[in-house]
Formats: sequence, structure tokens, C-alpha cells
Amino acid sequence: MTHEPDHSPSETARAFEDFRAEISLLRHALEGLTAVRERVPDYTPTLAEMAGRMTAVLGILARIEKAPAIALTPVELTKQVAASGAQARAEDARKLDEARDAITRSIGRIDGIVERGQSVEGRTRRLIWCCAASAVAAVILWSLLVHLITG
Repeated sequence: MTHEPDHSPSETARAFEDFRAEISLLRHALEGLTAVRERVPDYTPTLAEMAGRMTAVLGILARIEKAPAIALTPVELTKQVAASGAQARAEDARKLDEARDAITRSIGRIDGIVERGQSVEGRTRRLIWCCAASAVAAVILWSLLVHLITG
């Protein structure tokens, strides 16, 4: 007792034809996917380079995370900045004092040089006046002497 389906041979043939068409369509789709897969570029070198860069970035981030400034709270950071500023200002004030002292010493030296120059100039002026007065006195004495001798 064989049981035969109620399908007619034309329906079976049509079902096989539909099945064959679907299989053919699947085969063409798979061939297309294979062709597309073969045309896809190889991104392995690019991905390796990106991975290397990411490793470098992660190393930099790890160093940043270990930095002492990152561990500070804003209040502690403000205190340290203020302390550094005060230290820098103290250093600047010390340098300004040193510069002021150097300028004062230089001004003192310049004043000494000017005073010496003025004293030399004053001596020269006094010497000229003394020579002129001596010449005038000599002329007066000579004329008195000549008048006494001839007289």
C-alpha cells in the first residue's frame, strides 16, 4: 500500500521548476557574494597601524593618569599654584633687590667719576684764574717798579 499524493504531474513539475529556479537564484547570489568578497580590500595593515597608534595613545593616557596634578583636588591644586606664585614673586623681588643694589652702586661710581671730573675741572679753572691773577699782579708790579726806578 503505497500512498500517492494528490498532486498531479504538472503541479509536481512546476514545483520542481520553482525549486530549481530558487536554487539557481541562491547559486547566483552565492557567486555574487564570493565575487564581492574577493573585491573587498585587505584592511589588515591599516588596522595594525591603528592598533599601534591606539597602544601609543593608551600609554600616553597612562602617563597622564599617573601625573601628580591629576590626583590633586581643585582646592589642593589652587593652593599649590598660589604657593608657586608666591615663590616666584619672592624670587622676582630678590632679583629686583639685587638689580636695585647694582644700579645704586653704579650710580655711586658714576657720581664719583663726575665729582672727580668736576674737581679736576675746578682745579683747572682755579689754576687759570691764579695764572691770570699772577700775570696781572706781575704787570702791575713791573709797572710800579719801572715807575720807581725812573722816577
